[in-house]
Amino acid sequence: MAEGSRTAFELWPALDHKSKQSVISAIAVDDAARYIYLGTSDGQLSEHRIQSTSSGLRVSLGARKHVGKKPVTAILHIAIAKKLAVVCDGSLLLLDYESLEEYTMPGLKGVTAIALDTAAGLQSRLAVAMRTSKRSVRVLVYEVVPGVGLGTQMHSQPAICLTQAELSEPLIVKAMAWLGKRIVLVTSLRYMLFDPITAAYSELFAVSPEAPPPTMVQAVPSVNQAVLLMDQVGIVTDEAGHPAQSALTFPSTPAALAASEIYVLAACADGVHVYDRTTAAWVQSLPYPDGLRTAPGQQLYTAHNPSGSVVLVAGYRRVWMLKPVALEDQARELLRACNYDQALRLAELCATEGAAWAEVAFAEAAFMLMQELRFREAMDALQHCSTLVVQPAELFPLFPDETRPWAGAADRTPSRPRWGLHPPLADLRSLVRQRLAADAAAEPLENGAGEDVERQLAAAARQCVAEYLLEVRQWEGVDFLDGVDTLLVRLLAGSRADWALEAFAAGPNEARLDLLRSPLAEVRRFHVLALLSSNHGDAAAALRLWRGIAEGSLDEAAGEDGEVAFAWEGGPAAAAIHRATALMLDENRVSESLALEYLPWLLASLPEESLIVLKGRELPAETVLPLLRRVSTELTSQYLEYLVCSKGSQDPAHHTELALSLAEAALRLMPPVDASLPAWERARAARERMAEDSAPAQRLRDVRDKLCGLLEESVLYDAQVVLQRCAKTELWDEQVVLHSKLEDHKAALRILALILGDIRLAEAYCARWAGQQGYLFLLDMLLHPGHSREPLYAEACHLLAAQGANVDATKVLDALSEDMPLSVAVDVLARMLRTAIHNRRSASITRNLHRSLHLSTAAERAELMQRSVVSTEERACRVCHTRISTKMFAVYPNGVLVCFKCYRQHGEASICPLTGRDFRLPEHPLPAL
Repeated sequence: MAEGSRTAFELWPALDHKSKQSVISAIAVDDAARYIYLGTSDGQLSEHRIQSTSSGLRVSLGARKHVGKKPVTAILHIAIAKKLAVVCDGSLLLLDYESLEEYTMPGLKGVTAIALDTAAGLQSRLAVAMRTSKRSVRVLVYEVVPGVGLGTQMHSQPAICLTQAELSEPLIVKAMAWLGKRIVLVTSLRYMLFDPITAAYSELFAVSPEAPPPTMVQAVPSVNQAVLLMDQVGIVTDEAGHPAQSALTFPSTPAALAASEIYVLAACADGVHVYDRTTAAWVQSLPYPDGLRTAPGQQLYTAHNPSGSVVLVAGYRRVWMLKPVALEDQARELLRACNYDQALRLAELCATEGAAWAEVAFAEAAFMLMQELRFREAMDALQHCSTLVVQPAELFPLFPDETRPWAGAADRTPSRPRWGLHPPLADLRSLVRQRLAADAAAEPLENGAGEDVERQLAAAARQCVAEYLLEVRQWEGVDFLDGVDTLLVRLLAGSRADWALEAFAAGPNEARLDLLRSPLAEVRRFHVLALLSSNHGDAAAALRLWRGIAEGSLDEAAGEDGEVAFAWEGGPAAAAIHRATALMLDENRVSESLALEYLPWLLASLPEESLIVLKGRELPAETVLPLLRRVSTELTSQYLEYLVCSKGSQDPAHHTELALSLAEAALRLMPPVDASLPAWERARAARERMAEDSAPAQRLRDVRDKLCGLLEESVLYDAQVVLQRCAKTELWDEQVVLHSKLEDHKAALRILALILGDIRLAEAYCARWAGQQGYLFLLDMLLHPGHSREPLYAEACHLLAAQGANVDATKVLDALSEDMPLSVAVDVLARMLRTAIHNRRSASITRNLHRSLHLSTAAERAELMQRSVVSTEERACRVCHTRISTKMFAVYPNGVLVCFKCYRQHGEASICPLTGRDFRLPEHPLPAL
């Protein structure tokens, strides 16, 4: 009787070789599993037809052919080429699939092994190993050509040699197998990996020469792997020859190996053992039936078609067929036996290959696991099920109180493909109590411990279901999404998954807010309720809730994680204000009136956050500014700066108020100075302090830079009002700008020259704003500084040296002080006078030259005016040669006469149309001056 975790194969008797003169020496099956080919020890090849009947299998002899005098050692069915490859007496024969007409491959003697590449697509590559000498082996690769006859009269060969290589190997190659694009060669002592393209080979591993165990290889072409036998261990290798997974451990050394789908079959002395190739786990053991029991040392033969739908096991006289049970039936059997791990592993493997039943297996396993409170494994299984197989609403019966409006939703959904292995799903409380009752019967709990265990099991189950719903709700085709989302909020709120709950509530969802207000209020999750209200378009309710949390009228539950728990020292209030700010920035959800309603609260709670709102959306400044003035002058200044500099406000009141606000801020930051000092000393002390490398000095520089920039660039503020505030303060630079705006250049120059002592800046001011009069003002200030200060003769001379040529010398002399030493200014005044005389003489010469040119031009014009022109009837236009007769005409100064039509077409009266002379230029240009 078969043993194992499941029935993977069924054993059927196939045929009985009744000949007493021979025994079975080789076996093969075609790809479609319609024919069995037997090779016998007397050189016979027989073809047997397989027919399935109601009572079992019926195998009948179809044909027999004598191919040699010695045993047939190998048979391969080449489906694409419709041929059989047979090894007999060291020769390789190709037989026609239908007629069994044979063709002996020339030059091949001592053939010991052959292997067919079943993964070569439309090609049929046949590898052949032959003994060429005592110390060498030759490996050849042929392409078997389809459609070529095998008769001796055919001129074309049925196989073409693609490559061949000589290997130094004293032992014969007893077995071969294709491994991807390379070939595994097996001798009695070692395994080698051979590349037929480069003729390179390498040793995979060797066996002990003292007591060598049997060596064999079984290819698994569907995954480019091979199983190499090492005593009782099957080593699964990849295409590079490296171990690909855990080894297969057999109960004894196999006599033959075979492969079918995901299974490797080992024909051992006690029966056929089936292993899952993907996990190396034992699956099933089938003992040999009567007539196939092996004697010690008896050879067994196996064969299988590429699809693995048939596996043959043969002894000397009997052939048995192993037919795989459908993987779907195996999964169903495993689930009935509650072997969930293997059932899920099998379903997962088949799902990767596109098996449609795999999702059903996952669904059945999930619902059966839920009956045993294994919710983590159940939800993992449901993750593999699409909404066509399992709808999230099918979990509603677990939570009847939370899903009462959708009672019976699972019954109203279309029928799903199922196997009917699980009972209807009961509510979670009943499942937990049933489980506890069953466990208590086996091991009673202490008093009071049952309730704690029940709560823990229920909480774990709710958390697992919540995680599943959170993922699956995003899939297409989810029915009753409002119920799924509503249940999800209830589950997350109960499991204290704060981050997930808040993220879900803030994102798109279809939760029923009317069904969640009371439950969330009972557990004091007002922040989540506000997020849901905001997300569902009820911004007023959301802001109302957040204001209640911030003010403390709503007691928010403490959380272990989430926005409320990680709001730093601000706690729930900080999280509420942050979210309220983000909502008020959204003009689509929060109207202007609603934003203005909650703006005072936001200003009182966290002014910095309110400034974000004011800058992020358009609100009437005439309403906002009074609110800001009551809260903070600094905040008012920042908002005004935003209005003027970023939004480009053209309201003069905004510009004026911003200038005043910046001036006040600068004065607050400015360190106190001794008011008894003269102004120029106070200015010097203020500048020294502002130049210090300190944070207060840097803040002061920043504020004053903003203020000066505004005063210089804006023309909308009231300069007189701002000047009144800056007057009698140390804001000297700002006063200069304001005086220049008011065109009070004398006051501005006085500050620059006498208080700030910056003569170069004063000169630049004169050049830009004040002109020559400004230079005279500046010169007078330098010579008469007042306040008992000595005249600044050096600075005055510097000014005259730089700008004296541009100033009226007479006015300069008038402005000079009688007390000024002549030796100080003699060089500057002499240079000024020389420049003035030179300029006067140059102007006189230029004037006389222009007068001469004017007289010459007038004389020439008078001469031209005295000229006369006589036109006769025979005279013609010099341009179009039309007779003038009595028509209007024009005459150019050079005597060229043209008709009036040509004159108008030419368009330029000062240029002769015939010669191109420009009469505006003198005929003989004057020499350059």
